[in-house]
Amino acid sequence: MKILINNSKTKEQTSFFTKCLCLYFMLMLCDIFTIAEAGTLLRFYAIGLLMIALFYLRKGSIILDKMFVLQLAYLFICFCSVFYSIDHQTSLSVFITLLLNFGLIIICQSIKFSSYEVETLKKSLVIGGVLVLFASLFFADFSEGDRLTIKILEDSADQNYINGYLMFAFSYFAYNAINRSNGKTLNFIAVFLIFLFAFATGSRGALLSLLAVFCLLLFLKVKDNKKAIIKVLFLILAALFAFQTILSILPEEVAERFSLSYIEENGTTDRMQIWEALLTRFFDDNILSILFGKGVYTSLFYNTYSDHVAHNAFIEVLIGTGVVGLTIYTSLVVSFFQKAWKSENYIFFAAFCGLMIMSMSLSLVTYKPIFNAFIIIEIAYRKYVVQKRDIPLKDIEEKN
Repeated sequence: MKILINNSKTKEQTSFFTKCLCLYFMLMLCDIFTIAEAGTLLRFYAIGLLMIALFYLRKGSIILDKMFVLQLAYLFICFCSVFYSIDHQTSLSVFITLLLNFGLIIICQSIKFSSYEVETLKKSLVIGGVLVLFASLFFADFSEGDRLTIKILEDSADQNYINGYLMFAFSYFAYNAINRSNGKTLNFIAVFLIFLFAFATGSRGALLSLLAVFCLLLFLKVKDNKKAIIKVLFLILAALFAFQTILSILPEEVAERFSLSYIEENGTTDRMQIWEALLTRFFDDNILSILFGKGVYTSLFYNTYSDHVAHNAFIEVLIGTGVVGLTIYTSLVVSFFQKAWKSENYIFFAAFCGLMIMSMSLSLVTYKPIFNAFIIIEIAYRKYVVQKRDIPLKDIEEKN
């Protein structure tokens, strides 16, 4: 399906769709606010965004590449799983969300963006994270064991999930603090504030993800410049000092969550036991269930250990859509990693790493920041390749 696109945009021009997509990125936090039982506020915005995008598809080009096929394949197995799901209502609701998320990715793949628009979209993801910090100043809630969250009206954000909204901003500020001389102090202050936010939420998984992103960016700095190793060692020492400083100002009940004694006593807060119970039952099941799962996002109903979800996105996908679905999903994740790296999009490569590390302890199957990472990585990759090789995108995809 091919349609020519209007490529007459100047450097400073942004389309109406780009502006709406920027707003979508900046409003990540709205994904926690529900409207009755119909879904979150951001879901309704996504529906509107898709309707707006239909006007731009007349000028775009849908390319039937490997990524497009993988996305359709994953959506197809999720759709089929609704019919044999052990909980049809849950699987149907999650499938609709996945359909909207992947639909937005496919549309963004098919619309060309100018270099200025791509940079604007990247900045909007950073702004989205900064807005979460500002929201925490006005809507902070400490009612759950002194752990920070954001609560507006009756809706509150999960302490673990909320940190993912900051991942793009953290990677951006950390990258600038490590690699740029201008504004280094302000960037380090921003990094410190986001670390402080993660500590205040009491989320050890989020803290680990942020540390991984920071260490990855330090590694990339040393890889390109061996002389920077002294600076890196200094930064590590400063981080250790900051760690102790932050712990000293936190409420005792929150600070103890990061102590060795608490970790030894509570471990992974039953996550290992949940994973073992789910995987043991799954691989003892019949061959059809192993291949195609029990219905998308049904680990809660399949769990014999406790009334919790898998707390691991990959195990969640495995239980929901089987080995076939997990293979497709993993292929998608690997492909996005490759595209972020090949396009030298290191800030969002690192942020994506952080989100995937969070996925190891959380069932982030429909998590908006991950799908936002998919979108920006794909958009940036397509723009980078066209500029780098100066040949039509269709020819590039055919070679790949």
